[in-house]
Amino acid sequence: MKRFDNQHLFENEIKKGINLFLGAGFSVLAKNKNGSNLPLGNTLNDLIKEKFNMGKSSLNLSQVSTILGNSRKQDFYSFLREMFTVKDFDKDYFNIDKLNPINIYTTNIDDLIYKIYEENEEKYINDVTYQGEVSENMAINFSALHGNIRYPNDREMIFDVSSISNAYSSNPRIWNQLALDFEKRVTLFWGYGLQDTGVIQSLTSSNTRPNFHKEKWIIIT
Repeated sequence: MKRFDNQHLFENEIKKGINLFLGAGFSVLAKNKNGSNLPLGNTLNDLIKEKFNMGKSSLNLSQVSTILGNSRKQDFYSFLREMFTVKDFDKDYFNIDKLNPINIYTTNIDDLIYKIYEENEEKYINDVTYQGEVSENMAINFSALHGNIRYPNDREMIFDVSSISNAYSSNPRIWNQLALDFEKRVTLFWGYGLQDTGVIQSLTSSNTRPNFHKEKWIIIT
């Protein structure tokens, strides 16, 4: 049975604009140029091991990413771009615009959000990493917290534990903005499990006042 707590409140907040926070579960209906769904977790780990001849080792995704990031970074990132460049996606994703997102945060490295909005004549994606946050009706401020396949190689794509743990301290501006956005607008978490250290710090940061945070919803599938 579907459950939607405080639905009327959420629908009213949509009129003002909301924050979207996207995790890996958001991109499950997108496919890469190989016609495969974007790989997650253990599936991605197995594909990486196969590609780089690492056998059936017990190394997890974080450990494999650390090794390849230090030893074969260019080849590793090329492979990630192949796996996470979106070629096709379910057209229902276009309905995301009905949520009236003002800010989109994601821990995904794929380019699905860019693809959803690339032919939208009323909205465009403003990448906060390069352009900073802007306030105009057509702009959707987009923050790829773990990097993105469209970024050059000098920008990290984060999978290893140490980088995830250090993400908050290495880029505090964006994380602090996230904390402030929690105060300004309601937030919808979609396909995200709240394991990320940076997100937890933003939720509890001394730079924000958790008691003043707007309401938050999470999509559970």
